Amino acid sequence: MHPPTLHTTEIISFLQNYDPSVPLFDFMMRPFKRVHEPVWIVLDTFDELEHNAIAHIQKSLSTVKHIQCGGPLLPSRFVKGSHHSNKATNHSLWKEDLDCLKWLDEQPSSSVLFVSLGSLATISVQQAEEFAFGLESSNVPFLWVVREGMIEGGDVPAGFRDRVRERACFVTWAPKLEVLAHLVTVCGSNAEQQMHHGRLGNWVAVNRTFALHSICSSRRMLKDLRLQ
Repeated sequence: MHPPTLHTTEIISFLQNYDPSVPLFDFMMRPFKRVHEPVWIVLDTFDELEHNAIAHIQKSLSTVKHIQCGGPLLPSRFVKGSHHSNKATNHSLWKEDLDCLKWLDEQPSSSVLFVSLGSLATISVQQAEEFAFGLESSNVPFLWVVREGMIEGGDVPAGFRDRVRERACFVTWAPKLEVLAHLVTVCGSNAEQQMHHGRLGNWVAVNRTFALHSICSSRRMLKDLRLQ
């Protein structure tokens, strides 16, 4: 079995323009250099999502006795076939704004676009202007997660919030699983697992890659999983 093929533009970002003298490069490469040493390796994925890649890893790392997939890490109420309810479970890095759920319930079915750039990604003021222009031109309802500090040195364009207030909801962080149960999603690996395995309704993936694993995730979603 052959591993999935990747173009150089589809590999993880720090390998595209790496500098071995930068401490981060050594930090990121260290686990790969020692990958044959451990007895156990835990992968943040699951077989249904990446069967071929997992099978290749298991075959290549014959010296590792146990290779275990640890995903998807979802509250049981979002997993297909589960009858448990654990509403208190919350793995979010940021404080969630639950008011957006009421706003979502008031929108027509399958009508809302969800825009979230993840927990850590940042964008420039110019990129924020491009996002705002696209959302304003779309003429569809949208929920935009604008984290504090996400837009480097600025905010969304002046007057934008007022112009779209009749069909837009802005939050500093959203309860992603509950939101995904309504609509659309992003390109991070966690969101990808949550979409694929959870009981999350109908959605369409819109990919905008920035760095690190999102480039590989985007490639897998578009080419391997054939999401459009």
